[in-house]
This record gives sequence, structure tokens and C-alpha cells, in this order.
Amino acid sequence: MDKHNRSLPSPPATDGSRILLALSLFLLTGATSNAATRSWINPSGGLWSTAGNWSGGVVPTSGDIVAINAAGTYTVTVDSTASFDSLTLGGGSGTQTLRWTGGSLFGAVTINAGAEFRFGITGFNSLHGGGLMDNHGTII
Repeated sequence: MDKHNRSLPSPPATDGSRILLALSLFLLTGATSNAATRSWINPSGGLWSTAGNWSGGVVPTSGDIVAINAAGTYTVTVDSTASFDSLTLGGGSGTQTLRWTGGSLFGAVTINAGAEFRFGITGFNSLHGGGLMDNHGTII
């Protein structure tokens, strides 16, 4: 056998190398996203931060698509920092109002005809989302 053309046997797999392989495959195939569409379900209005006001019983988080468009006239009060991929306000009948009273908003916002976005802010707050706010309703 030629001294430059030798092949060495592969070492046996260890638990550590199996875990590394499994982790590599997981990262290559992508993690399952928990992002979802979260719809407002409380026809009386209420606080953004209350899980029971949202479909699935979960407050929207970064990456979620948010819809506040159930028929009726009500106010959703954003009482803390809110993160989402996009938020659509208004739809159906009645007036759906988003009242922003504190924290920051992270995400793109669309305000449909008949909907209201109200600023009730005291102190320092900020709106983030790449400058995307598409208004077809009312901003007060």
C-alpha cells in the first residue's frame, strides 16, 4: 500500500457527536416558528396585555400577525410595549379603536376606514416598524 494513500477508519460515534449532528440538522432545516395570527375576540374592548382578549388565549408577540377587526364598537388599550409583525385595525361594522397609552409599538400598522388610532401617551414612547403606518381611518 502506498504510504500517501492510506485511509484511516472513522472513530465510533459518541453521544456528543450524535447530539452535534442532531443540532446541525435542526438548524439546517429551521426551527418551527410560533408566529401566528392573533385576533381580538373581546367585543367589549379591554387591555392589549390580557391574554383572554386574544384568540388562542395568547397576547401577540414579535412575528405575529394581529387583527383587531371583529364587528362592533370597542376600544383596545395598549397599556405596555407591544411587538408584532403587522397589525390591521378596523373592519366589519362599528368602530374599532386602538388607544395607545404606554410603551412602544414594534411592527407595521394598517388603519382601515372606520377605525381609529388614538394617542393617549404621557412620557416617552416610540413607534417602530420601518416607518410603516398605512392610514385609511382616523388618527387622533
